[in-house]
Amino acid sequence: MWSLGVYVECQSCKRKVYLGVGARSELSYSFTLRCPFCLNEYVYHQNEVVEERWDFTCTVCTGRFFIRNPPPRRVRCPHCSSLVYIDEMNRFTVFQEGQRPIPSPGTRPIAGALGGALLGGLIAGPIGALLGVLAGGTLGASVEYLEAKEE
Repeated sequence: MWSLGVYVECQSCKRKVYLGVGARSELSYSFTLRCPFCLNEYVYHQNEVVEERWDFTCTVCTGRFFIRNPPPRRVRCPHCSSLVYIDEMNRFTVFQEGQRPIPSPGTRPIAGALGGALLGGLIAGPIGALLGVLAGGTLGASVEYLEAKEE
């Protein structure tokens, strides 16, 4: 199944040209594409491809997640496994409430920052602690933000 939100912007007319792939990684490093609107042909690279995502926060566990296709969708939260329906106005209806994970998703960046500061401080002193806060917080935030699976 391919995503509706993978596109490049035409270099001539600046309109979105949607591609029939599920992700940017499915494309070759560079590819040639003819714009269906202005009929100009250009070479594009993977880093010019945009993947649209719709971001949400679960009403059950407050975990952040995204979906690749626009609502309405029925999805399962990747953090607590709650089954939710997201309507066209981005409102949630919980069909089945899942188990709240411990620690809750909102605390992971903070826990990562504290752990990174402690480890960095032990290894390299104050400079290591500062770098550990940045690295740990970034890692904790990236672990929190997951893709929800469509049901």
